[in-house]
Amino acid sequence: MRLSKEEMGKIKNGEHHIFRNYAATNIYEFFAVSVEYFFETPQLLKNELPQLYKHLIILLKQNPLK
Repeated sequence: MRLSKEEMGKIKNGEHHIFRNYAATNIYEFFAVSVEYFFETPQLLKNELPQLYKHLIILLKQNPLK
C-alpha cells in the first residue's frame, strides 16, 4: 500500500512515470494498471518499478518473465 501511494503521488505531481495518469485515480485503478503492466509489459515494469514488480510476483504467485 505504501509503495502504491508513493507512486500515485509521483503520477499526480506530474513526475515521469510509466503508468498513465488514470492510474492515480484511486488505489483500485492503480492496482488494475499495475496488473496490466505486469502481464503485458513485464520487463518494462521490472526495469522501471522493481519493488512493485517484486510485490506483484508474490501477490499473484507467478512471474511472467519465467
